[in-house]
Amino acid sequence: MKSLREAANIVLPTEKQVNGTLENGFISKIISNIKGMLADSNDATMLSSKRVVAFLAFICCVIAFFVDLFSDYNVSANLFDAMMWIVIAGLGFTGLEKFAPKK
Repeated sequence: MKSLREAANIVLPTEKQVNGTLENGFISKIISNIKGMLADSNDATMLSSKRVVAFLAFICCVIAFFVDLFSDYNVSANLFDAMMWIVIAGLGFTGLEKFAPKK
């Protein structure tokens, strides 16, 4: 029995240039590294909510920094500090998980 891909005669690109400059293998490596970075330390197939929240807070801090730097809009220092503490706490607790005793 043929799969849907074989029946439709679909050929997926492998290691060929996509959009002229980037390779499909390169993009898949980046995505797998990001998934590995956000994966739970106990179960590699599940995302860790602490890591996802810390990563999103980090992205918000980077965006706020560049908005404050390159535009006339001033980001509140209290808001930036709060997001920075979320990043520090989230990544700190995630780092401590490596040293915690296994259950």
